Amino acid sequence: MKLKVSPIKIVIPILIILCIVAAAILISTSKRHYQAVTHIGADMEPTISVNETVFISDQIENIKRGDIVVFKYPGDQKQRFIKRVVGLPGEVISIREGRVYIDQKLLEESYLDSKLNTSKLIREDRTIPPRTYYVLGDNRDNSNDSRFWGPLSADLIYGKVMFK
Repeated sequence: MKLKVSPIKIVIPILIILCIVAAAILISTSKRHYQAVTHIGADMEPTISVNETVFISDQIENIKRGDIVVFKYPGDQKQRFIKRVVGLPGEVISIREGRVYIDQKLLEESYLDSKLNTSKLIREDRTIPPRTYYVLGDNRDNSNDSRFWGPLSADLIYGKVMFK
């Protein structure tokens, strides 16, 4: 008696093997380098929780508003910080009653939790110089960021959060 083998039982394992091989080739030939980083602070809550691991890429060209970047802290370059880019080179940024304005337009920040952002801090209009970015923590009540030490030099940025 001859047993009949279903074509699905042959095709599915072959497809799985092909996917694994393709993924391995893509990863090994990719010019991007990823690194796992565990964030220990509360300054990016609720987006990144305390002790949460995120994956960063060393491909940092084309930084856009909303990107989360990893950088050497300007005040002590032995320390590493993670913050969100809210202002780009050449823009005018101001903070009124704790709300961010870019070129006099309110920045919509859906990623913020109002319970973690009660500060009514005011910062006057400031033009962001070339090759610098204005970065803020998502937990503004608990963040040491550009409001206190100014725009961040692009030279200090070494990674961009890709996924968590």
